[in-house]
This record gives sequence, structure tokens and C-alpha cells, in this order.
Amino acid sequence: HALNDMHREKCGQVPGLCPQMADIDGSELKKFVEKVNFKDESGKTFRFLPSGDAPPRYSVMNFQRLPNGSFEWRPVGTYMLANDGDVARLELDIQTMRFKQSQPQFPRSFCSEECKPGQAKLQLEGDTCCWLCTNCSAYQYLSDQFHCQDCPLV
Repeated sequence: HALNDMHREKCGQVPGLCPQMADIDGSELKKFVEKVNFKDESGKTFRFLPSGDAPPRYSVMNFQRLPNGSFEWRPVGTYMLANDGDVARLELDIQTMRFKQSQPQFPRSFCSEECKPGQAKLQLEGDTCCWLCTNCSAYQYLSDQFHCQDCPLV
């Protein structure tokens, strides 16, 4: 698209390589690339970012077991910049996604389960999102969610 536009501007109706296009540099071509705008095979508008890079566009795939027992990657969504080029959009078709047989629903995403009563959260240094649960001893109580305290001597 960019080369066609450049050819039309520099060469007019002359077919093939005209003298005006014999010696062009990358920055000149980049100006034409930045103006490229067309509909892709799925009908979505395509245009390059101001950097000259193509916008991020990904197909989200799901590894699924087929009725014959084999497995296959199946498309279940897309990730791309919206037509305005500023906001990324994730589109998923949840109905077509498949997970483990014993877990047909969308799996939960978390780092650590909540601690049970009488357990303190033991966080690793520098990690504020994940923890291990540790039991308070028989002669301790949970003073807050992170600390077991010794019971006072009476």
C-alpha cells in the first residue's frame, strides 16, 4: 500500500519504476507507511503506529481435546488495538473455550488461597501479592493476619 501510494505520487500513471523512485530513503518511505489504512481480511481497520511498527494483533488460542481423543489449537479470541489506535481490546468467546474435563468452567486465577482461621500469612520478601499460610501454635493467637502472638501468662 505504501509503495503504491508513493508510486502514484512520484510517478503518476507511468508504469514500473520511474526515475523519481530510483533513489529513495527509508524516512521518505516511512511517511507513506504511516498513512497506510485499509480493511484486513476480517474487516478490521489496519494502520501502522506512529513509530512505523505494526500494531499488536494476536489470536488467542485454546488447546482443546477433540471427540476422537486428539488435541488441537482452536482460536477463541483476539487481542488488538481499537480502531483509534489508543486502547487495547481483548475479545474472548468464552462459550468456545474448553478447560480440563474435571474443571469445565473458566479457572480461577490467583496466587494464594485465603488462610484458614488460626493461620498467619507468611509473605516472601518483596512479594505483596502471594503468601504461605502458617499455623499458629497451640499457645498462640492471631493478632492480625500476619502475626501469631504468644498467649499471655496468667
